[in-house]
Amino acid sequence: MKIAEVVAEFAAEGFSNTGRRTRGRVLRDYQDGRFSIQVDDEVRGINEPSNSYATEAEARAALLEYWSQCEEALKASGTPNWKP
Repeated sequence: MKIAEVVAEFAAEGFSNTGRRTRGRVLRDYQDGRFSIQVDDEVRGINEPSNSYATEAEARAALLEYWSQCEEALKASGTPNWKP
């Protein structure tokens, strides 16, 4: 069993070609204290980061970079490519 604490939750909206709103979280593993991120939605072709991070700041940065990559992919495709 894995237990994680949500240490931060973020919302992003206004993505190109959709205006979509989505959420993401920074989690801290209860046993080892490592951080990870969790997202509600993905853009086709962009992999959700699945690494663990030593600090909350690293995990936050990974989440924001992930959304930046999603935005760039949506601009390039010209069509909505979200997958829940």
